[in-house]
Amino acid sequence: MRPYVDVDNSNWANGVITVGSYHLKNTQGVPMLAGYPGNKFLPTRNVSYAELAKMLVCLVDNTITPKMVENFQWPSDWMVRAANLGILAGVEVKDSKAFVTRQAAFEMLYNALYLHDTRHEVDYGTKLGVVSGYADGELKLNQGDKAFSVKLSNNTLYVRNSGYATFMPLSGGYNGLVLGSLVRVIADKDGNATHIIELGNPEKGAIVEMKDGKVESHLRWYGVADEVVSGLAQKVTKEGIEVFAGTFNAKAEQATVEGKTPLKINFTSNTRFFVADAKNGQLTEVKNAEARDMLLKVNDLTPNVYVGYDVNTTRTNINGATVVVFNMVKADTNRTYVRVLNPSNGVYSFFAEKSNGEAASYDLSKYGAFMPGYLRPQENSSKTAGYYGQFEKLNVLSLALVGDTNKVMIANVEIDYAHDPIFKVVDRTRDHAGIWYLTLEGKDGERLVDVRVKDTTFFNEKQFANIVNNYVQVPEKSVKNDGNGYYFKDFDFAEIASILEPGQVNRALAKVDPRYGQNKLRVQVTIPEEAKEFGNGIWRVKVTKVVYDTPNDKNAQEIVDGSFRWYYVVEKDATKINESIAKNGTPAIFNAEVIVNNRPGQQVDLNIGSDLRVKNNLVALDDNKKIDVDDTSAALPEAKLPEVARLLEQKNNRPSMSLTVENKAKAAGTLLVKEEGKLVQEMNVTDVAK
Repeated sequence: MRPYVDVDNSNWANGVITVGSYHLKNTQGVPMLAGYPGNKFLPTRNVSYAELAKMLVCLVDNTITPKMVENFQWPSDWMVRAANLGILAGVEVKDSKAFVTRQAAFEMLYNALYLHDTRHEVDYGTKLGVVSGYADGELKLNQGDKAFSVKLSNNTLYVRNSGYATFMPLSGGYNGLVLGSLVRVIADKDGNATHIIELGNPEKGAIVEMKDGKVESHLRWYGVADEVVSGLAQKVTKEGIEVFAGTFNAKAEQATVEGKTPLKINFTSNTRFFVADAKNGQLTEVKNAEARDMLLKVNDLTPNVYVGYDVNTTRTNINGATVVVFNMVKADTNRTYVRVLNPSNGVYSFFAEKSNGEAASYDLSKYGAFMPGYLRPQENSSKTAGYYGQFEKLNVLSLALVGDTNKVMIANVEIDYAHDPIFKVVDRTRDHAGIWYLTLEGKDGERLVDVRVKDTTFFNEKQFANIVNNYVQVPEKSVKNDGNGYYFKDFDFAEIASILEPGQVNRALAKVDPRYGQNKLRVQVTIPEEAKEFGNGIWRVKVTKVVYDTPNDKNAQEIVDGSFRWYYVVEKDATKINESIAKNGTPAIFNAEVIVNNRPGQQVDLNIGSDLRVKNNLVALDDNKKIDVDDTSAALPEAKLPEVARLLEQKNNRPSMSLTVENKAKAAGTLLVKEEGKLVQEMNVTDVAK
């Protein structure tokens, strides 16, 4: 809307001028602004005492009618009205046609707005919200009980904004509205949007006017906040927030903020909180406590936050937040997961299956990410499904649906069939605890052996019974890659996976990290019978109990009572096991290492260590392995203790043990020798110094 011929649509004040001319009226319908003859506003001209007095009189005097305005003498009648109403109280006016000073203007505004409260309760039609979608010619803002919409038309003006984005979430460099944009909208009584002003978005944070690389102004935030800041946040509490300016989109790690001083901003009773994370389906206004519960933290920092705040320099020097926007939050858990069977088509729907194999059609007519200009299916498009490939065949999606219907509001790609890693399944085993293990093969035959499958959602689960010699695709974010290939942390499989048949794999398998050939776990094993030769110098041993000492492997396998598992040992370790059983009976109990190999043809091995049933008597050192001390009745020097432990390990043939030696209560002449932190025996200094 262009209210005056000399106020261009791109003018920053266009929206304010429009509101003053068409929405701010007294109860008789007299507008606050009327302009000059010739439908001009003269936006660059300074305001006189008389002009400001006339505007304020129209705002607060409900006795004036449009007919009276036609007969008023300029400027005398308006100045008399202003004086009688008290608008000019304390203001010295020598010439009503002179330009009003800033001080006098503030005093007149104060008198009009506070001494004479208008109490019209006029709905200016100005609202704040997060863009959550577009459908049926309406822009959707917020979700749930905070949701509202405005109607768009050719008359809707995007103030300093290029309009609609053609892809959401944001593609780099685009300067239009997107899912997650925080906007101010001005609408008429029928809900028709006249102006839309974007205040910020998930890619850029708070939007300000820049010039020569510096902030020129915060004009679009006028009336919302004095200042803005965007960046990493810390110490988000119910009282306030600390933000490191200039770190929006920066890596969330302490090194990023080292040496920087955060801006401290207090929350007030009027602070408004918004979440704007399109990927996780959170696009709405929330309460303070709700926002804090939803925050994602990385290295004790909250990424991508922007805050609008007022600066209070008169008394307390405390910044008070007016608007806080969190762009990275926890996902909406109320999602439906499906795998696309037939892609989206010209009637804006697609066919997909749930993990149990149940298939249905899903309606895209309410799809929130569709904005005007958004790519639809096109004959010449490389993406046959349109929507920039979101709904391509065999993609796995998480959907936010409208109520109990199959109408899609928000969709996120969880597994991208065209890009995410694919492995061949060459083996599937199950232990007596009910945990499945997969052996996965990647490029060039490299393998990941015994990857734990726990609480994985498969598409679809009916295919799992025949998964061997088929393929699995997992989200790239669920596997690690240090530049040498993929591997699963702690040998834990992905939370979601797509099972593919050979005919559905049209590209190379994912590369497995060759350095991930062994996963060594320190354990104690209980062995109920002698080791038996398996062939080619390899022996096999039955293990009925495994106690893991693996603080970095939170899901280390435990063998349940009454079950067992076969492990493979080299001949010397088989001899050690059998000699222990011959001497001490069954079961044998050893310290050991479990070695999981990921190359074809190799098995899960045990590297046998110390026999835990051996009496706690260590052989003393001899003259060839002695510790030189001046006085053997004295305590050994602290620096000598690690050497004593190392030599005792060698002498007693316990290289896999972890022996420590310390002076007994710092007393002279006696040492405490411990294995794995537990006391083995006390030894005299003379025993280790022979």
